[in-house]
Amino acid sequence: LFSPPPLPSPSPKMSEVDTEVHSSDSGASLTQPQQTGTLKKGAYVMLKGNPCKIVDYSTAKVGKHGAAKAHIGGIDIFTGKRVEEIHSTGHNVDVPLVSRAT
Repeated sequence: LFSPPPLPSPSPKMSEVDTEVHSSDSGASLTQPQQTGTLKKGAYVMLKGNPCKIVDYSTAKVGKHGAAKAHIGGIDIFTGKRVEEIHSTGHNVDVPLVSRAT
């Protein structure tokens, strides 16, 4: 004769499941926001997700339909490649917290 397959055991309820959350992060950020209009040559900024030293910075005047723009050119501090971005001077960009090894 044919017997039906056994029924699967019911999945545990959420209150019965032991869960642990581990975090190895101290919660400190490696960057801080800074307004684009306050950046200077020689400072550090995140361009295209990479920390860069600013080597070229120029601003364009306010146009008929928009805010002033800042053209930022930098050198990636790890690879040495040139990176460029354009941002509104009133917007915030991430600035890496850079410390030099002595």
